[in-house]
Amino acid sequence: MAVDAPEYAVPMALSHLQGTTFGPIPLRVSPEKVAEYVAATKADRERWVDHAPPSYAGALLFVVAPEFLSRDDVVDHTRVLIHADQKFSWHRPISIGAAIEVTGQIARVRSRGSISFVTFDVAVVGHEGPLIESSSTFLLGAEPAAEPGDRAEPLVTAGTSWDPGWGLDAEGHLASVGRGASRLDLVRYAAASGDFNPIHFDHDAARAAGVDGVVVHGLLMTAWMLDVAAATSER
Repeated sequence: MAVDAPEYAVPMALSHLQGTTFGPIPLRVSPEKVAEYVAATKADRERWVDHAPPSYAGALLFVVAPEFLSRDDVVDHTRVLIHADQKFSWHRPISIGAAIEVTGQIARVRSRGSISFVTFDVAVVGHEGPLIESSSTFLLGAEPAAEPGDRAEPLVTAGTSWDPGWGLDAEGHLASVGRGASRLDLVRYAAASGDFNPIHFDHDAARAAGVDGVVVHGLLMTAWMLDVAAATSER
C-alpha cells in the first residue's frame, strides 16, 4: 500500500533578512564557562587558566546565532540545519574575566527552492578593540531531506575513543592522534558551546536532515585540532 509523503508549504525566502544585525550582546568571559568548555573539549586544563582556548570562538558564535535561528520567520526553514562552513580570524587572545561584546550580522542570503545558504558574520570586541571575526555558512532547508541510509541508532555512550597524548615523529611531523565522542559527550559539548543543533545528538533529527545518524559538531573537531596545534606551537 502506497503512502503519500506529507506536503510542506515552502515558506517565504529569507532574502529580506540580508543585512540584519543581532546584538551587540555584552557578556563576561567567566572562568566557570571557560572551564566547562575546556572540560567538554578535553583540552589541557593547566594551559587555559588565564585565557580561553582559540576554539572558544565557536562558543561565542552561538551567543548570537540562536537569535537568528529562532526567529519566527526562520524556524520553518530549519527542518534541515547544517553548519556548512566556518572561518575565524583572531586578533588577540581572549582573557578570562574580560568584558566583551558579540555582534552578528546576516551578510548574504542565497536561496534555491526550499534550500537557503546564509552567511552569518560575527564580531567579538573587547576594551582593547577587535578580538575575533568569524564568518559562518548555515545551510537551511524548509523541507525534510531525502531518506538516508539505515544505520542503527548508537548507544548513548558508544563511539568514544581517545589517544591520551600526541607527539612528533622522527622527521618532526605531527603523529596521528585519535579523537572521538559519544552522544553523551556531544550533549556536554552542546551545553558548553551553545550549539544545540539536534543532528549532533538526536538520531531521528539527524536522519531527517539527510545523514545516517548523529554527527560530531564540526567546531568540536576543530577544537581538538586547535588544541593539538597550540601544544605543538609551544615545542
